[in-house]
Amino acid sequence: MKLLSHIRLLADHCAFLCMSVAHKWSRSARKTRREEACLIVHIGHHFWGAGNVGDDLMLAGFLSELRKAEVPVRLTCCVPAHHEHLRILHPEVEWKPYAMAGRWRAISEADCWLGLGGTPFQVDSGDWLERHLDVEREICECLNKPMYFLGVGVGNAEALQRPKYKRLINVAKHFWGRDEMSTALLAEASGGKASLAADMANLFFSQHRPLHMERSIGCLLHFEDRSHFSLEAFCDLFERHSDQSRLWLIQESRHLRWSEKALWQELPAAVQAEMRLSQPEWAAQNMNELLNCWGMPEVLISSRYHGALMAAWSGSRVVIIARNGKLAGLARQLGLLSVAKLSDPSALSEAISRSKAVSTESLMKLARMASNSVKEWLQQMFSQIAHPAYDRHI
Repeated sequence: MKLLSHIRLLADHCAFLCMSVAHKWSRSARKTRREEACLIVHIGHHFWGAGNVGDDLMLAGFLSELRKAEVPVRLTCCVPAHHEHLRILHPEVEWKPYAMAGRWRAISEADCWLGLGGTPFQVDSGDWLERHLDVEREICECLNKPMYFLGVGVGNAEALQRPKYKRLINVAKHFWGRDEMSTALLAEASGGKASLAADMANLFFSQHRPLHMERSIGCLLHFEDRSHFSLEAFCDLFERHSDQSRLWLIQESRHLRWSEKALWQELPAAVQAEMRLSQPEWAAQNMNELLNCWGMPEVLISSRYHGALMAAWSGSRVVIIARNGKLAGLARQLGLLSVAKLSDPSALSEAISRSKAVSTESLMKLARMASNSVKEWLQQMFSQIAHPAYDRHI
């Protein structure tokens, strides 16, 4: 299997080289990027536009920090679908098709490859991202392009022991983890090539405070393991808080198994009738419009990372359902109470009664950490590639 993978990769590389020769004397090819003194970064993660608003929040935060840095940057990214919508929400990025030849071309033209945000090191959602990153690593090694990971998390410690991830960690130049737990695990696995940072979405929230609704309680629930959600426990909890407005929040536009939309359909009709759906405006033309309808309740029970982070920034009291390591890491980072699963309404009610809002000082500290990580990444990258933009802008 490994031999076949290498043969396919070699064939793709040959196809790319043929295309490069055909375009060698074109006008665009004659105008070199060094003459433009423009940094070219290929964003290597490909989950953008899939339907999870948390991805948009991370990318928007990163882009806002790049604008402040005033470094001339050209950003490229290859994704499977939804290119037009991504161009509307994030026009700073050149969104390209996911075809292998296009990935070769984009990485070959870049100064570096960047794994931006998310939880690339995980096993809960299958091996789709693991396989993608392994191919990206092979392309970068063939083209001698440095790889960096910025604002990333570890979903499961055991993922770091998988062969594909171990090869990737060995090749990558540096990691900036988005919480203490992820950073410690990446530092141990990489021999110290990791620094503490924070999620890029903090940069967006520091400039755009989410809408907050008083006298309300909400749930934002997604699971990989159905046993982590008890419908009976949820209905019991629902009745205990009948004196408050009750919301069912949706972060994911797709109808995934055991995600918000699927679990909503499991709720009894009488419960649905007493709850209000709160979700982003999926057809939005900008980030503010996207979030305008997605209000955060006074109390949020969340098994979603970015929904919980957004609620904390809005001033909500948040209780985390730590369905995996990344949620446990977020709870520890923000000082939030957490439970392992939604199965005991009494334990959840106790956690709700003891929950407190995260201080503005603590949240702004995360924004500063995220900002510093972008600056550190730029400095380290420029020191590696000796780019003309370094002397002018850093």
